[in-house]
Amino acid sequence: MSLTKTRLKGDSKCRVTFTVPSNRVDGVKTVFLAGEFNDWGVKDSKMKRNKNGSFSRSMVLPMGREYQYRYLLDGSCWINDEKADDYHHCDFANCDNSIVRV
Repeated sequence: MSLTKTRLKGDSKCRVTFTVPSNRVDGVKTVFLAGEFNDWGVKDSKMKRNKNGSFSRSMVLPMGREYQYRYLLDGSCWINDEKADDYHHCDFANCDNSIVRV
């Protein structure tokens, strides 16, 4: 997994590209990106399957804070990002969430 961050010129926002590599999603049909930046909703957060089998999605996020997030595979399995900036325990789900800092 990876996070690619690009600060937008003349702005206080950052384009973050979230990528789940093909070896983590073998046989998976859909991957959704859910987190604080979209109220943990998956309706409009479907990730794009790339030619190499990975999934990715870019989001523009305000800088100066951190966001918790996770990936939802095929609507039933939640996974964390192995390359997240950090992790935070979530009492609600009794699990760790990935963190991205921008």
